[in-house]
Amino acid sequence: MRNVESPRNRPSPRDSERGQVLVIVGVGLLAMIAMVGLVIDVGHAWGQQRDSQNASDSAAEAGAVFMGQNLPYLAAGEAVPNQNAEVAAAVTNAVDENNVEIVEAWYTDFDGDRVGGAPLIGPAALAPTADPPTDADGVEVTSYKEFDTFLAGIFGMQQWTTQTRATAIAGYPDSISQGVLPVAFPLTITTCTGSNNVLEDPLGTQWTPDQDYLVPLCSNGPGNVGWLDWDPPGEPQDPLTCAGQGTPELECSILESDNPTITTPGWYYIASTGNISTGYIEDALNTYADDPDDEVSIIPIFDATCADEPVGTGAGDCTTGPGGGTQMYYHLAGWAGFDIEWVDLNGGPTICGSGNGATGCFKGQFRYFGGLPSGTLNEATGTESPLQAVGVLLIDSK
Repeated sequence: MRNVESPRNRPSPRDSERGQVLVIVGVGLLAMIAMVGLVIDVGHAWGQQRDSQNASDSAAEAGAVFMGQNLPYLAAGEAVPNQNAEVAAAVTNAVDENNVEIVEAWYTDFDGDRVGGAPLIGPAALAPTADPPTDADGVEVTSYKEFDTFLAGIFGMQQWTTQTRATAIAGYPDSISQGVLPVAFPLTITTCTGSNNVLEDPLGTQWTPDQDYLVPLCSNGPGNVGWLDWDPPGEPQDPLTCAGQGTPELECSILESDNPTITTPGWYYIASTGNISTGYIEDALNTYADDPDDEVSIIPIFDATCADEPVGTGAGDCTTGPGGGTQMYYHLAGWAGFDIEWVDLNGGPTICGSGNGATGCFKGQFRYFGGLPSGTLNEATGTESPLQAVGVLLIDSK
């Protein structure tokens, strides 16, 4: 007898379709999980890449800062304070703070090309006790970071690695845009005579970092401290800014740092000499002295004066004489970082100790010559003044 399949036991077309749907859904779920995992891991990788790049950037800039610290000494023909060991330590510390590993570091020239013949950090590195190469202007750093994946491990990719590189250089900016105090100090050490005139050092001695100084304020003649006026007379007054007239404008400029971008060398208007005895100007300046973070103020350095505004930008372009100390122009040639301890605009010779006519003084120390301004940099020539501003610029980040 032939067995005949019961219609009840025969698979229906609907059951077959249901099985196919389950397979398709399963495959779709796996694909969706894989896509989500890929998105998560790629996003995580981008974050790790950014961390590694930040580490390379900061390490290159840290090394370039130490190179910049050498520039004033090179300009003065003196031994540099930072050798290979100090530059390498700055790079290593910056990398370690960002929890990445360093591959290597090289010195570069101003264009970012490697110099020195061997790496600063890496196999067969330069001797730690040697000075940086004479043609070195910057530092290139390559770092990497290994990190665990989330879902890519399903496909056997347990760890990924990202590697980044950055180069930073040191040089001389032609302008500075960050806040500076509206007061100019002379290039060389000066004192006040008994008649309150400026007495210049016959040897032209310049300020030295990390030494206590009393910078006196003389009231007669040019050549000593001068108060910069960013909005010379004739400019319209603006109640919303510091533009205006006289000591209220000066006070506002001290407290608000409203200076324009300053190009050096160049001529800038001086409203009056340092002999301002107004109490609120003294109070405004002492807010920097009272800063709990021991803030270093950026102060312009001048090397010449002129009765009227010269046509050119050089110190020798003045044709109308040095001026009388007020309503004239000072030639800003460089920059200094000055740590103000206190300011006394009525100190006199008893406190300020600079001739019988001294009316007041700044007390503090020059911490460095030059700052870290923004903008473009010029390559060092070795003929710059030790007081000229030094800057650091990141020129490659990838």
